[in-house]
Amino acid sequence: MKSITGIPKYFLPNLGMGWLTVLMMLPSSIFAVLVVIVLNLALYGKVSETLFDSGGGPLLYALCMFFPILFVFIMGFVRRRNPLVAPVKINQPHFGKVNPLILGVILIVLLTAAGWMIAPVSDLIEIPDVFKKMFENIRTDTFSIFLTTAFMAPVIEEFLCRGVLARGLYATSSPTSGIVWSAIMFSVMHLNLYQMLSAFVIGLLFAWIYYRTHSIWIVIFGHFMVNASSLTMAYIYPEYSLMSSKEYIIHETGNVVWYWILFAGGTIITVALIALLNKLLPKNITSFTPQPVIIASKENRL
Repeated sequence: MKSITGIPKYFLPNLGMGWLTVLMMLPSSIFAVLVVIVLNLALYGKVSETLFDSGGGPLLYALCMFFPILFVFIMGFVRRRNPLVAPVKINQPHFGKVNPLILGVILIVLLTAAGWMIAPVSDLIEIPDVFKKMFENIRTDTFSIFLTTAFMAPVIEEFLCRGVLARGLYATSSPTSGIVWSAIMFSVMHLNLYQMLSAFVIGLLFAWIYYRTHSIWIVIFGHFMVNASSLTMAYIYPEYSLMSSKEYIIHETGNVVWYWILFAGGTIITVALIALLNKLLPKNITSFTPQPVIIASKENRL
């Protein structure tokens, strides 16, 4: 038998190509706004905000992500022509000593704890007007907001940031580089300071879990839980959705001490659960390394 090396079948972006993919969001966002403006003019005869705030939400989001996704598929089509290297799959689950269902529960607790851990920093950033408007409209535009934020965003963003960018960096550089840089890219893609810190921390957790499990569905589930829980709280308690975590705790308890107790508890739980997962999840990961296809030489075929 002999091994033959070649170009991986699917797009595995290095750091430069990863940033190029992310930068595709800029022209894509401009394109999205222009399309929605044209639709406003065609339907209403003026540039109203109706399509931005209501049924146009999913359309606007899909168009904002259109160029990056198109670029990935074009590059994937070009790369897949060489069959000599086995593909590094987006989803190739291995969970080690932990049951996937239990991992999902642990992930929910971990993400909640991490949210309280970073609350003192994230509370320093004012909520942008676009989010205030979304929370105000959540009862009248429930389907559109949940469709965009809780379903479309987890699938598309995890496919792009973990399934493509992180996977490519794991294969072309190192796991540490892939985890850190994909989290930075994920943060930058949100295009606002309010979400960047939490997106970076969540991006680190998702990239690490994706590397250790090679399961795209577990991180999609985690992303769904983060977004859906935030929207659900905003729907049930719209009066609190515009408050910072600190303001909310003071409003509920009348004492700022509970805010710092939650911060300390969140930090302890986050560190403890990461240590637990580090022990339970597989460590010697090889599934992100491109493998040459082994073919039989003429001598071995005879």
